[in-house]
Amino acid sequence: MTNSNDSIAEAKQLLRGTTRARRDAIEPAERATRSSALLERATLFEGLATAAVVHTYVGVGSEVQTLPLIEQLLDHGVRVVCPRVAAGNHLEHREIRSTDELVESAIGLLEPDPNCCSEVALATVDLVLVPGLAFTRNGYRLGYGSGYYDRLLAECDTTVVGIALAEQLLDALPREAHDRAVDVVITDSETIHTGARA
Repeated sequence: MTNSNDSIAEAKQLLRGTTRARRDAIEPAERATRSSALLERATLFEGLATAAVVHTYVGVGSEVQTLPLIEQLLDHGVRVVCPRVAAGNHLEHREIRSTDELVESAIGLLEPDPNCCSEVALATVDLVLVPGLAFTRNGYRLGYGSGYYDRLLAECDTTVVGIALAEQLLDALPREAHDRAVDVVITDSETIHTGARA
């Protein structure tokens, strides 16, 4: 007999397929234009505007592309930390000084080069930007199933911002005990303060 946790996990897996397909279906040119609008909105968010150290994912595929934001932050003297999947299946947090220090991983992610990028303690970060396949207005996110960002959120005491296009905002998501909410969700059309971790 299938227990409730198995049912939730199955529901999430089905939803990953539909939400990814919805995002992939947006024409690349439109996605690029709307990503730019989203990142412009993000720069107006006070938490990002005042942060000295920002942790951000590096967008790949149909994700919101964060490289322009990373370059802007670096140009303004903000320290930028990006995740790297390390041995033991956990995330390292490494500071980059240039986007040239990002290298493609075996699974197609752009990650800090461990040969030149130093590890940074998560406690020193002022704000974290996270990806997701979907988010709700109360801050819950549907990730890719690896659990990396659930673990990061569990360790993180600073402001966490989910980044997504408007189509990725859903009314509700199936939730498990380990799921963690974000403080803010920024889309190309609005900024939502969830109050989830207040």
